[in-house]
Amino acid sequence: MRAWFTGAFERCLELCAAARPRDAESKMHLALVTARAMLRLERPDDALSVLRDAAAIPCKTDEALTVRMLTGAAYVRRGDFERGLEVLAAAQGD
Repeated sequence: MRAWFTGAFERCLELCAAARPRDAESKMHLALVTARAMLRLERPDDALSVLRDAAAIPCKTDEALTVRMLTGAAYVRRGDFERGLEVLAAAQGD
């Protein structure tokens, strides 16, 4: 997490790629950090791919909501504003 907090997002992605999560919860948290780092590096398509995979992981409500919010943010950063705002508005409504 040090790489994330210091803004070393490329290093954060390297560490995430090397990690081997032991359970579904760890896998979800790793996916969320990975997607966030990708968004910081202006890689919304890669973030969307990670988030699609993460959506299939059994998780708590907070993590599921975070996946949706990051998905909306990724669409917005990709330039697909309408779709992104739809996802964000639906997440807010829930």
